[in-house]
Amino acid sequence: MLTLAVYLHNIDRFAIRIWPDGPAFAQGIRWYGLAYLAGFVVGYLLMRRIVRIGHSSLNMAQLWDFALALALGAVIGGRLGYVIFYEPSLLWDPPIVGVLQVWRGGMASHGGLIGIIAASAWFARRRKVSFLHLLDMTAWATPMGLFFGRLANFVNGELWGRVAGGGVWWAVQFPQELATWGNQRLINLAERMPAGLDGMFLRDPEGFALRQVLEGNADVIAVLREALPARHPSQLYEAVLEGLVVFGVLGLTWLRPRRAGVLAGVGIVAYAVVRILGEFFREPDAQIAHLEAAHWGVTRGQLLSAVMMAAGVALLITAWRRGGAALGGWRRDRVSAA
Repeated sequence: MLTLAVYLHNIDRFAIRIWPDGPAFAQGIRWYGLAYLAGFVVGYLLMRRIVRIGHSSLNMAQLWDFALALALGAVIGGRLGYVIFYEPSLLWDPPIVGVLQVWRGGMASHGGLIGIIAASAWFARRRKVSFLHLLDMTAWATPMGLFFGRLANFVNGELWGRVAGGGVWWAVQFPQELATWGNQRLINLAERMPAGLDGMFLRDPEGFALRQVLEGNADVIAVLREALPARHPSQLYEAVLEGLVVFGVLGLTWLRPRRAGVLAGVGIVAYAVVRILGEFFREPDAQIAHLEAAHWGVTRGQLLSAVMMAAGVALLITAWRRGGAALGGWRRDRVSAA
């Protein structure tokens, strides 16, 4: 019977390497940054279609300014959200510097969503346009950004899933998790490394393992295959759920004109639901894993998603009570086509 081997993660986080031995921020162009760029471009094109078919009060110049505001809100909110929700020690160890070191990773999708909502509120007030309509535009553009972001998480080998049971042939082993192992566990693994490489491994376990895997060192790969647990590729699950599924739900919702705010409310609720589901397969962040037991097995992401779901329901109720004319969706209707 044909059996499929578990995949050992061997994707370089750099799309282009410029200065491999230089400081972290100058080593090259990372897939993570390109994912943010792709999400921005696709999101802009989706919103641009709404403007071009006449279903938005924005013009093209305003749309470009709005898209830039959203991009800044997503990046700033995503980083601050990670620091506040998952690793507050970055605020003081060392002071503020850790917050600015974005090349070390650490972005929170919940924080990014809060950031783009804040950016929408700022833009609506400054340009005197409908805040609820801007939220709808934002909701329409966001899922594909999440899709590319989760793919980048997989490429980086971060936010990996829980240990998979037998029969999960698509499970993945992540050398990046060595950064979370304790000293004794690393020493035990170093003793199994090929002769002469144990010292190099202990100096930088994660970096050494990644280099050897990328270079195809069969002896080191064999040791890692035996030692690393096979995990759910939860990043890919979330890419499908938070990106494609939520975008599909929004697309179906906006087949018909809706009152301002409805699309955003549906998007927030849909995201919260799929994020709660995805968290069942995602390993809690190491620095807050101990809190999961204190929360009756509920993860930080699920708690934040529950709050977000309540906010989405409140937005739907608000949109319904406000009334007003329904706004056109993403399809060009006969009136606008004429």
